[in-house]
Amino acid sequence: YSQLVVAYGKLGNAPQATYAGAMADFCHKKPVDAKRQLKTLTAGPVAVDAMLGLGLIAETESSNAEAVAWYKKALTVDRTNISAMTSLSRSTGDHGGEDHCRGSSGWPS
Repeated sequence: YSQLVVAYGKLGNAPQATYAGAMADFCHKKPVDAKRQLKTLTAGPVAVDAMLGLGLIAETESSNAEAVAWYKKALTVDRTNISAMTSLSRSTGDHGGEDHCRGSSGWPS
């Protein structure tokens, strides 16, 4: 993510640079800083990515209800976002009665 901050900065893409910086902070074990930055992005061109990042941070902090709320917010912006759908499914334990990572034998296909 640190390299993305530099690249987006050179391209003049401030929201993307801020998002990348926030995710770099998260990776460097600075979730408070990451959340602060991501929350500023929840109404703009990287809103869905910011919401997904906030959901991921909430999951890692064992705040499943908060994670679910962020994933649902992301789906209100982009109802076909696969990352939001799979993250929501993972957070709620709703896998539709099957493990989508495994074939019918129970082993990866």
